[in-house]
Amino acid sequence: MDSLKNETILMTSNDNSVTLTTHRIFQRTETTNKEIQLKNIISHEIVKRKMTYYKVLTVLFVLIALYLYFEMESNYNDAIVGLFWFCIILALISAIFLFTTFKKSLRISSYFGVIEFSLSDIKSDSLNDFLNKMYHYAELRKKE
Repeated sequence: MDSLKNETILMTSNDNSVTLTTHRIFQRTETTNKEIQLKNIISHEIVKRKMTYYKVLTVLFVLIALYLYFEMESNYNDAIVGLFWFCIILALISAIFLFTTFKKSLRISSYFGVIEFSLSDIKSDSLNDFLNKMYHYAELRKKE
């Protein structure tokens, strides 16, 4: 991290992957190496995504239940009926989680790039503090 004149660190994430300084935001992970100048920030948004594995589980249990339903039509068996209802219940549970569980991330856009990181471990007070400091120092950098 090259330091600019009078640049100081304001905040860092718990895992040190995101750093807010008085001039820039850094995102450093094993796969990502990005930085945004605060004076170039356009906006931010909180992005909600449904979790992929609940989609996969729901589809999987529905497909198994359909297969068992057609097996029941051709060969009625109490074990198949029990498995069918078990798969139906699991499909309903995974569908409930699919529609009620979201993965939140913060996307910060600038003229020259985008930084996006997970908000799973961040409290709302810390997020508000981060955004307030980010916009405060962004305004200061734009006046320079």
